[in-house]
Amino acid sequence: DEERESAIVDAFIKVQAYFPQAEPQIVKRSAPPPPSPKAEQLSPFEQQLRKAPLQNHFEKEILARILVEMAGVDGDIEAEEREMLEDVITPDLGTIPGLMQKDPVSPMECREISAGSKETIYMAAWMMALANMDISPAEENLLQEYADMFALSSQVATRIVRDARFSALENAIDDPSISRSALFELADQLNMNHEDAELCLIQIKKNM
Repeated sequence: DEERESAIVDAFIKVQAYFPQAEPQIVKRSAPPPPSPKAEQLSPFEQQLRKAPLQNHFEKEILARILVEMAGVDGDIEAEEREMLEDVITPDLGTIPGLMQKDPVSPMECREISAGSKETIYMAAWMMALANMDISPAEENLLQEYADMFALSSQVATRIVRDARFSALENAIDDPSISRSALFELADQLNMNHEDAELCLIQIKKNM
């Protein structure tokens, strides 16, 4: 479980450069960075983060509040979830206890988020829910509420959920030589159809 959560945290960290910074930074000239991974080598979650990075502090705060709400929807935030949130939520957004005390994200706030960022935040919420490979009814209900508040079409929401499951399954596969029966067992935990699971494994092998 820790490895899966770490992989999700890593996906956020990889795209931090695409998020607006709280303070302007002076960047000294240095050697050119290594080439970025090709799109097909990134998980669907990483591709979404790169395609539609959050635009401003307001959107980053909305993401942080939703992730905290998702983590605590079943009661107290578990130690593993807290550690993951601490790695993802930057200091300029506040503390986890502070974010927990804020009002729930409102429909008006959701309307003021850019279209691409709505999809990014919604996928991030799904990734938080899928981190432990087990989505509770309370989490599903909250995710549906946000799909409605973001005014996501059924087609868009379905694509985002499918992509989130793909990414979660990639994180869960430790060995590309995994047996088909073991692969399908993981897929069942994610409520993912077996054809999508097999396609996910094929993509992993093609990108090796």
